[in-house]
Amino acid sequence: MAAPRKLHGSTPFGDRLKKTRTEKGMGIHELAAACDLPVCRITGYENRGVKPRFDSLMKLCAVLDCSLEWLCEVELGQAYKEIDIKQGLQSE
Repeated sequence: MAAPRKLHGSTPFGDRLKKTRTEKGMGIHELAAACDLPVCRITGYENRGVKPRFDSLMKLCAVLDCSLEWLCEVELGQAYKEIDIKQGLQSE
């Protein structure tokens, strides 16, 4: 299985997250509560380059109504696209 590739000229994750959140009309506190994450974690993602864990990424994507591929600006290989992420999260 080929690893995901970062797209050329991509925006840093924190900037993309902040832009998406504000376009959806959400504040940091609102996003944190909706994702069941501490506010400091969201500010860490947006302002300090902290990288989220996979489960946190999936929560962010669900709340912001966007794909993992889009939020992280990666091109996932076909094998990754075939993974049922929700099924994987439910089994944890």
